[in-house]
Amino acid sequence: MKAVLHIGPINSRGGMSRTINEMISNPPDGWSSHSLESHVDGSLLRKINVWRSSLRRMDALVNKFDIDIIHIHAASDVSWFRKKTFIRRSLKLGLPVILSIHGGNFHKFCKGNFGIFGSGVRRLLDNPKITTVALTERCKKKISPWTGSSTKVIPNFISIPDQDPSIIPRKTGRLLFIGRDSKEKRVGFAVEVANRLQKKGYDTTLVLAGIERNSRSLPKGGEGENIDPRGWLERKEISSLIRNSWALLITSEYEALPMAVLEAMYHGLPIIGSEAVDGIYRNSGLVIRDDDPEVWASKIGNLLESPERWTKMSNSGPLESTIFDSMIVRNQWLELYSSIVNNHSR
Repeated sequence: MKAVLHIGPINSRGGMSRTINEMISNPPDGWSSHSLESHVDGSLLRKINVWRSSLRRMDALVNKFDIDIIHIHAASDVSWFRKKTFIRRSLKLGLPVILSIHGGNFHKFCKGNFGIFGSGVRRLLDNPKITTVALTERCKKKISPWTGSSTKVIPNFISIPDQDPSIIPRKTGRLLFIGRDSKEKRVGFAVEVANRLQKKGYDTTLVLAGIERNSRSLPKGGEGENIDPRGWLERKEISSLIRNSWALLITSEYEALPMAVLEAMYHGLPIIGSEAVDGIYRNSGLVIRDDDPEVWASKIGNLLESPERWTKMSNSGPLESTIFDSMIVRNQWLELYSSIVNNHSR
């Protein structure tokens, strides 16, 4: 049996961690998966200590599990600089590397500092032992000036855990926001959209999963009875909200392939998203290419007044989500892993 070592934020909060854990728990047939933590939530000192400790442990894990491929998961910014050290260590060990880019803003990072960051990315990824993987064709198009035209595309996949089979009634007008408390998620924009819907007379509630009540992202005085910050929730709690909400709200400036969108599609929850999620779904929701919250409120209001249209979106979700089925995507990884091992052994 072949073995792959996944390196990334294994136990940190966020969709990237969930993606990696899905891969660790569901390796391709004939492969075993192992993991090495590169990041933890908490203080800067704790992050540095975990990073250094993992670099020291890497050789021992490679030898212990007879690793064939190092699979490194990166976002952008500081994440890239951490992962760069693991990439170089992997190459010194003589092992092929897969670099999965999870950050929707990786291209922006590469343009930063007058393009110096991108030049460094290009030089490192020019190594034939490194295979870069994007989550969508759109992401590939954005990052390929730095990662190369040979960049592969393999999406995230979803494996839904056993759940209560009973049907949970959806609460019409409940908008669900799922995400980290970061600037690019535009929490304040989501709140403004919800407040404008309220002013228009619509009975709506915005549930903020991942956002604490005392978050600085919440506008001062902007939190009313229609805004419900829930803080960090476990996966089962998120799944329950997805099953009983009316729509998933994605207001992000950047996204790659959010796990929340995939699970929403699977459960028939329509998505109302920014241009950041354009191309992930066709008929399972709306893509609003406008940064005016008034436009968002009007479009959502129109959908609230058109239950037939909402039902069509809801019915489309499960059908469109089949391309993200775990078996299909695992076979794509099996094909890539096998080809890399075969080429490496020549």
